[in-house]
Amino acid sequence: MSPTPAADAAFPTLSADHLALLHRFGTVEAVDDGTFVFVEGQASYDFVVILTGAIAVVRHTIDRTEVPIARHTPGRFLGELSLLTGERTSLAARSVAPDTTVLRIPTARFRELMASEPDVADIVFTAFVARREILRSGEGAATVRIIGSRFSARSIELESFARRQRLAHQWIDLDDDDIEDIDVLLASVGVTRAATPVVITPTAVLRNPTVGEFAANLGVSFAPSPNRVHDLVVVGAGPGGLAAGVYGASEGLDTLVIDARSVGGQAGASSRIENYFGFPNGLSGSELVESGALQAQRLGATINAPCAARSIDVAGDHFVVGIGTDDAVACRAVIIATGVRYRKLDVADLERFENAGVFYAATDLEARVCAGRHVVVIGGGNSAGQAAATSPSAARRSPWRCAATTCTAPCRSI
Repeated sequence: MSPTPAADAAFPTLSADHLALLHRFGTVEAVDDGTFVFVEGQASYDFVVILTGAIAVVRHTIDRTEVPIARHTPGRFLGELSLLTGERTSLAARSVAPDTTVLRIPTARFRELMASEPDVADIVFTAFVARREILRSGEGAATVRIIGSRFSARSIELESFARRQRLAHQWIDLDDDDIEDIDVLLASVGVTRAATPVVITPTAVLRNPTVGEFAANLGVSFAPSPNRVHDLVVVGAGPGGLAAGVYGASEGLDTLVIDARSVGGQAGASSRIENYFGFPNGLSGSELVESGALQAQRLGATINAPCAARSIDVAGDHFVVGIGTDDAVACRAVIIATGVRYRKLDVADLERFENAGVFYAATDLEARVCAGRHVVVIGGGNSAGQAAATSPSAARRSPWRCAATTCTAPCRSI
């Protein structure tokens, strides 16, 4: 991933003034030639700035072959969005020159830097976003692979989660005749088609995992911290919950945002939003919620999903939010932004077909599954009309017909 004019934002060189400022947040250390600064799968890693020498960012294939991604020289820095989102590292970095020295800034101090020094924070944040987009575009490294069928509910759930997490991943469809050697790839990790969907990450091969198991492997699921009391817990990570997370974190509050399913809520599945303040030309729901989540995380908020809140109790002078089966988090304030649930059809055994023929969104992911097939859009509201109007083109102009019902709640089934 060599820098090009188009990639300047992803690979900036910090000025002498910026480097002087950064020295207040970290310590200088020498890195021997060939030594890894971090490796794939680490739960966390420091923000590292190269002062002398050079450090290469690489990924390792299944057979441990090293693939170069980028080479950083003095004035450049390591890392990408995982430093803000809390994901485990998906790449590795090692010194590739003698006399390499770096400025190492621990995670906690890095968050202070991002919140207190906007000039440097803007450069770093822009680079992190650009690097993730390069990885997602295929120009870099597919560090996560999801292998499954477009007709499998579990496969679609995993792929949808990966998209909402902005993961640099590759979706491999078992039903795509254009992809060769899928069985060879599966055999290389010791599985067969019967074990799919399979998620291959830098640290594990997950056989038919739930979204929660996938999130846990990535390091984005909730991990309780004994004796920690958050200032604010926001239940729900749609636009309202993310906005609350932004405002809480920007005021210096220790803020946790959780969602039972994934970041974005109903808005994240909308193909187009025209009435959100500040975007006169409109934007997609995924763009809106991705930007909101990144803004909250940049300001210091922690976002965990899937992470279901089951209860709220009072204990002394603070609240206790029950999470999942056994965990809990203490906080001084709670904002409930749980939004709505889709109204479902009164059809026997409906749940068995959800995400496997019955969908509650009309993004390109669902359209790809439905390409070339007759589809019925059920609902009479704005979302149903939007789905009927926008999804046929995304699905390569497959035949669609819209059956408007008397539903008054948002109901988008295709």
